[in-house]
Amino acid sequence: MSATHTRPDLDLMKRVNRQFITGVTVVTAMDGGKPRGLAVNAFASISLDPPTVMVAVQRTSSTHDCLYRAAHLAINILSVDQVDVVNTFAVKSDDKFAGLDWVPGPFGSPLIGHSAAQMEVEIQNPQFRLKPGMYARVNFTVERRPNTLVMPANALVDVQGKRGVFRPSEGDIAKFHPIEVGLMDENQIEIASGLSEGDRIITTGAAALRDGDKIVLPGARGAGQGGGGNRGGNRGGGGRGQRG
Repeated sequence: MSATHTRPDLDLMKRVNRQFITGVTVVTAMDGGKPRGLAVNAFASISLDPPTVMVAVQRTSSTHDCLYRAAHLAINILSVDQVDVVNTFAVKSDDKFAGLDWVPGPFGSPLIGHSAAQMEVEIQNPQFRLKPGMYARVNFTVERRPNTLVMPANALVDVQGKRGVFRPSEGDIAKFHPIEVGLMDENQIEIASGLSEGDRIITTGAAALRDGDKIVLPGARGAGQGGGGNRGGNRGGGGRGQRG
């Protein structure tokens, strides 16, 4: 039996996705004194501490703008006996609450009677939330630590899943030495442990070495040498392996 690969149409994708059984919620809010809501199955618990949930609402929904403006909204998790409620809120209607048993929550959001569970949630910082096309600016503050030991970034290698450096041993033989690293950029890396100030390490060409290779440097007659771990200047600041 041969299979034909075609791009599925919208109706086919809907039929396939309906095979995934999920719960249904009705998300509600007050809109200038009028209750509004819609059926939503894109609901998830994000965190228990702090308690955080997520709902996803299509921007083309007639209820989207009401929910977007709201400082509080209710999530009503429907029971198996509320198919009629699902059908009401799954379609467009001027008054979905006509004849519906509901009460306002502590912050006014409509709580639908006989639901399996109800929650009224606060939308944090509603006046400054992002809009489509906007981007968030995030600032990070990192503790400044003086006297951080740093090394050139090209000295760091990975050997069998371990990070470390090659150090020249007796006879100018490259010896792998595992270390722990902290912050890094393309130029410098913070040494958290495993090296001390003044230790000799291999920098240029370290990535091509293997444990036990002979170190041969241009201009050096068999004498291997490398860079050393250096103390980072002010240790604080924005780049080159310094704390910022």
